[in-house]
Amino acid sequence: MASQSIIGFIGGGQLARMSAHAARALGHRCIFYSNDVDGPCAGLGEFCPGADDDLAAYKSFAQKCSVVTLENEYISSEILFELEKITRVCPSASAFEKIEDKFKEKQFFARCDIPVAPYAAVSSPELDMKAFAEKHSFPFMLKSVKGGYDGFGNYVVGDLPEAMRGFEALGGNRGQAILMEAMQAFVAEVAVTVARNPEGEHVVYPVVDSVQSDAHICTRVIAPSSQPNSVTDLVIQYAVTAMDALAAVGVFSFEFFVLKDGAVVLNESAPRPHNSAHYTMDACETSQFTNHILAITGKALGSTIMKCQSAEMENILGVAEAPRSTSENEFVHWYGKKESRPGRKMGHVNKLRF
Repeated sequence: MASQSIIGFIGGGQLARMSAHAARALGHRCIFYSNDVDGPCAGLGEFCPGADDDLAAYKSFAQKCSVVTLENEYISSEILFELEKITRVCPSASAFEKIEDKFKEKQFFARCDIPVAPYAAVSSPELDMKAFAEKHSFPFMLKSVKGGYDGFGNYVVGDLPEAMRGFEALGGNRGQAILMEAMQAFVAEVAVTVARNPEGEHVVYPVVDSVQSDAHICTRVIAPSSQPNSVTDLVIQYAVTAMDALAAVGVFSFEFFVLKDGAVVLNESAPRPHNSAHYTMDACETSQFTNHILAITGKALGSTIMKCQSAEMENILGVAEAPRSTSENEFVHWYGKKESRPGRKMGHVNKLRF
C-alpha cells in the first residue's frame, strides 16, 4: 500500500477518533462514514453521511478509500462483501461474517476449540427458555444477538416470568434475535488485544484485568493482569488461535471469564480497537491504535512492551467536563462528545506506575 493511504472509518466515535489521530501521525488521510460531523472526529477528515443500511452511500464512501475499517459491529457482512469489490476492508468481510453476531461468534469459536459458555437461540420463547433453565438452571443471561455494548442488550433472568419480561425488553417480540447463555461462576474477567497484519505477523499486548460495574460497564482496566501465567498464557493461546483462524487483519480484542479452577471461557470478541487496551496509548511502546493502522496498511507491527511497571485505565463516565491530571504520570483523554448521560464513556485517564 502507498506510503500515504486514505483510511476510511465506518463510524465517527471515540475509537475512530483515536485511530484517526494515529493514522494522521503516520501520514495518512482519514474519511468517516458518519453523520456526527460535530462529534469526536470533527476536524480530523472528510465526512460521508449515510444510514446504517444505505448501500449506495457506503459504495460512494468506499470509492474514496485505500482501505476501510470499523469502529463498531453495527454493519452487516453483506455490505462489507459489497465494499470489498471496491477497496480493501479490514477486517475482511469473511472474517467479520464469522463473528458478526453473538450466535455466529460462539459457533465459530467453539469450532476452534475455544471454550464458550453453554448457549442456545430463542425461537419459541416460553418453551425454549423453560428447557434451557431445566438444563442449566436459573439465573441465566439473555443477550441481544446483534448490537449490544457496555451491558446494553443483556438481561439477567431469575425465573420464567422474568425471562419472558427480559425477552420483551430486549426486543424479542419485535424481531430482535435473542440468545440464552448460562451464567459462569467466574472469579475474574480479563482481556487481551492482538494485532495481526496481512503477512500473518502478530503482536500481543499484555493480558489485563477488567473491572466491571453492577451494570456490566467496564470502569477500570489494570495492566498487566494479576492472574498467574497459567491463565494468561491460555488466554493468549486462544486469542492467537482465533486471529489465525479468522486470518484477521488489524487489532482484535478478546474478553474472557476466569473460572475458579483456572480455566477460561471466552465471553466476547471485538474486531477493532477496544476499551480494554486504551492504556496502551501511554503505557506501551506502540498503542493499539497505531498498530491497528500499521496492520491495515500492511506495515510491520510495533512493539507492545510496556514502558512502565504497571498501568491503570479508568473510564470517565457520564460527566460533562474533562478532569485535570493530578500528576505527571496521569494522562487524560477526552473524546469530544457533545452530550453526556449516565454511564456514557466521555473519556478515560491512564495512570502509569514506574
